[in-house]
Amino acid sequence: MKEPTIILGSKIITPLKVIENGMVIVNNDGMIEYIGEEKKAADLVSYNNIYKGEYIVPGFIDIHCHGGNGYDTMDSTYEALKGISKFKAKNGCTGFLTTTTTSSVIETAKALNNVKGYKEQSPEEGAEILGVHLEGPFINAKQKGAQREDLIMPLSTEIMKKFITELYYWGITIKDVNKKYLRHMNFTGILLQEWVLN
Repeated sequence: MKEPTIILGSKIITPLKVIENGMVIVNNDGMIEYIGEEKKAADLVSYNNIYKGEYIVPGFIDIHCHGGNGYDTMDSTYEALKGISKFKAKNGCTGFLTTTTTSSVIETAKALNNVKGYKEQSPEEGAEILGVHLEGPFINAKQKGAQREDLIMPLSTEIMKKFITELYYWGITIKDVNKKYLRHMNFTGILLQEWVLN
């Protein structure tokens, strides 16, 4: 059985305030049970796992992550997602949206299917993949940045439904879609509000 852990910090940054000389107690289940001012040494006798740091901050959430540590989402392998996840966690990120690049529909579907398989295995180590940020192939060519323009295509209800219902159903975000496609396809009610988180 895991023992509770105490983390002491000269500053603990919370959403509401900065706690000077504070402490965090993490219980046996890995849940935070206390954040506040440091307790007296006598109250800490029963704890063996005591760590000290200068700053304690909540984990960061990265909403646009193509890869890391030599791996890319579009590698479409379990090893790549595990490598990215471990790299993100090592650098203070606890959750992220793994992000595609503008590729063919087949390559994008392969990447999404890989994320689905990875999440179904529920790996415990590394940062958590919270969803997928779909950067193409439906991106607006005027805002393509480094994306390949020859692979950009109009927004397709059929392809997007396949991406969402068959391949990846935890949450997909899209942005920079050319709005003229939305008008022609009644996409607003079908996907952007019902399935796509943006």
